Amino acid sequence: MATIRWQLSDFAGVDLSQISEIALLFDQTASGSLFMGDVELVRP
Repeated sequence: MATIRWQLSDFAGVDLSQISEIALLFDQTASGSLFMGDVELVRP
């Protein structure tokens, strides 16, 4: 497993209070898997 982190500052110009969904889009390959153990949005 690997950890991927994005800083909220990477989303400059986005009203974070309006986000109701986060979608992960991939290359439409017909096989593979993804395990997400935890999703967390953190302010510094």
